[in-house]
Amino acid sequence: MAAPAFPNEGPEREIFIQALRDFSDACEMPELTPRCPFFEVTKEGPSCGEQCIDILSQYDLNEDSPTTVIDLGLGIHFLGRQVKRPRRGPKPDSRPFDARQIVAQETDLPRDRQQITTLLFDLLSSLATSSDISTDPSERKYRISASKSELEKRGINADDIIRLGLGNQIALGIAFYSIMLPSLNAGQEEPLDIPSPDPRWVSLFNESQPLTLSDDARNAAALAEFAPRIRKWILTADMADIVDWKPPETLENLPSSPALADKVKGAEATWIVERFLLTYSSEWEETSLFLEWLFLHGKYMPHCQARLLAERPTEAHTIATEISDRVTTKWRRSGGSREASTIRIEEFSRIAIDNLVAGRPHVAIAIYSSFSQVSPENPDAHNNYGFCLIPDDPQTALRELEIAEELGYEPLSTNIANRVLALHLLNRSEEALQLANRFFESYSSPVERAWLWQIDDASGGLFLTEDTVNTSRYVGKLVDRIMMGGQLEG
Repeated sequence: MAAPAFPNEGPEREIFIQALRDFSDACEMPELTPRCPFFEVTKEGPSCGEQCIDILSQYDLNEDSPTTVIDLGLGIHFLGRQVKRPRRGPKPDSRPFDARQIVAQETDLPRDRQQITTLLFDLLSSLATSSDISTDPSERKYRISASKSELEKRGINADDIIRLGLGNQIALGIAFYSIMLPSLNAGQEEPLDIPSPDPRWVSLFNESQPLTLSDDARNAAALAEFAPRIRKWILTADMADIVDWKPPETLENLPSSPALADKVKGAEATWIVERFLLTYSSEWEETSLFLEWLFLHGKYMPHCQARLLAERPTEAHTIATEISDRVTTKWRRSGGSREASTIRIEEFSRIAIDNLVAGRPHVAIAIYSSFSQVSPENPDAHNNYGFCLIPDDPQTALRELEIAEELGYEPLSTNIANRVLALHLLNRSEEALQLANRFFESYSSPVERAWLWQIDDASGGLFLTEDTVNTSRYVGKLVDRIMMGGQLEG
């Protein structure tokens, strides 16, 4: 005789759900619950995939939690609801998540042993770079295919990730290499040896722009107008054309994307990309933070297997704090009335950093100068523009960094670290020390890292590496240098 199906309603159903809630809530680290059928002992100790929360998400998503009546006296009663235990965060002794460190450690591993972070990074770095300037176009195509295939083996819809999660970065890459880079290269005394862009992309850009535009205006138009049109094309283009950066006949009257009809699906693709590629949740979009919070509390199940997301555990209170900080910041900024730019500056950071590291600051400066024209009230535009200017124009850099703080730039710790350096370059040591003191009083963090200008001890000049540095340690070294009377080349 077959066992009866799980009850659909009534107390017969609720007793099972309530029992699983209690079972889940009583499961505490480090012992967990050995009686649980999902319990296992690994080399790190007792472990599980928190399948109880996944099951509750399926059967308990829209049901009220049981209520508890608390008598506060004087005829006052408080009616409370049981709150689900969120998914567990990182273990206390685990290393903080660092996307770039994971990629560096796994680059030479076979695809099937790489984490999702490395697979996504490989996919993005290959798709956002033209095959024309790739050192090995066939290798680029292989990396895209191999990473895409491995993601799909793990149950992640790679097409959605590319179109919806990485589409902006790919579009910005096409706009940059086709329009901005040739313009910047032409004005250099020693131009880079790079292939000419596909003339069809240039023609598509020129169709909608006056030919008399200045270089700065062309760069701004490439970001504000051309990249969003390419982004729309990516939504429906043949995947082979996206990989090859093959231009369409036109960017006008493009068909509607079925994927856009499901806004949650698009938000989920962005969420997956950001939670595995962006080290700090402060860099995530708000919708990604909301989905993470819902996932942690068993109120949202992704289209991929939930166990895959365990590669990067997050703390529920950290996500909640970031969400509340965003809401507060919006309220402070004129009640959130300022419209957000359709272009996300973070998506160009990789191109900018690569060019700064390679000794081509004019490229990065042009990028953020264009951004500041497109979004003059965007704090990230001013902060990043100021950062790029520090070695050659610390006075203007300081002004831009101060404007960024006035507009609400975060994390302010990085902004202050850069201003301490700029003040030192300007020989305003007393002000630099005062600002450093403010940093250590209010913004110092033992784990925060950022790209910051390094100091060559031999020459006193500045240089940048691909590695981020600890912000607090960096400011501490700057203070030591100032106190010892060390000079930097400005």
